[in-house]
Amino acid sequence: MSVIHHWGTKSLIKAGGTFHYRGMWMGGAYGIITIDPSHVEYKLKTNFNFPKGSYYKERFRDLLGDGIFNLDDESWKQQRQLAKGEMHSSRFLDHSFKTMQDIVYKKLLVLLEKLAISGRLFDLQEVLLRLTFDNICTAALGVDPGCLALGLPDVPFAKAFEEATELCLLKFLMPPFVWLEPRDGSRKL
Repeated sequence: MSVIHHWGTKSLIKAGGTFHYRGMWMGGAYGIITIDPSHVEYKLKTNFNFPKGSYYKERFRDLLGDGIFNLDDESWKQQRQLAKGEMHSSRFLDHSFKTMQDIVYKKLLVLLEKLAISGRLFDLQEVLLRLTFDNICTAALGVDPGCLALGLPDVPFAKAFEEATELCLLKFLMPPFVWLEPRDGSRKL
């Protein structure tokens, strides 16, 4: 886990699970960060449609484009209805269950057994992150990236996705003039 994640975790614990933040000067970032289960439930279940706004969308456009995770209002509602119908179908649920079952029994447990037999130390958080990535890619995209393969190989796609998400986080922390390209097409140094 990177230093910023450790700092964020410690800050959230000190603040009792939730805090309001203001970003760097001239950056325009502000919001609420929480790990409080009741706040998370409210955000994800009780009142799910929180507008993201231009600040969020601008910083995630390179990674998310104009997909459901980067939309607001009617566009978001339309895409959510389409996704909800598919994700609640028995076919998708059966596929997701089978995918997770296969990954756990055929990959995760085999890997953990080999690691235990070898006596090799390993980072459980990294293994669980690999499990999550393999599951999402296999269930949603139909492609197994192989993050849980024996030997815990480097997987270029997983590494690129991790770097892309970290760069998006940095965009939240820095004022736009640091990372935004000029409108005239010239490049910054």
